[in-house]
Amino acid sequence: MDSVFPLAAAFLLATVGIHLMSMGCAAAGRVTLLRVGLAIGAVLPVSVVTVMLVPARGGETDLVHSVKMGYPMFWVNLLIGWALWPLGGPGQSAENRGGRGTR
Repeated sequence: MDSVFPLAAAFLLATVGIHLMSMGCAAAGRVTLLRVGLAIGAVLPVSVVTVMLVPARGGETDLVHSVKMGYPMFWVNLLIGWALWPLGGPGQSAENRGGRGTR
């Protein structure tokens, strides 16, 4: 009976997380969702290229050592940040990008 609670809690947390994410995705545009999808898909290839450029201590350059060294965690933060960056770039207001203003 003790092993049922962690499984139920994990299922509940995943369900709540997916619901909250779907609420946020409904407000996002198609271009933003496409950029996030591309960013998530690019994490592993970019991590493998990074481990080839900066190999592990023993000289290993495979996916397992890329994950051990934390490259996917590094790249997912950078790539998702890029994907969620405003399309107009920093310093541009909503009026300059063609969106609705705050007034």
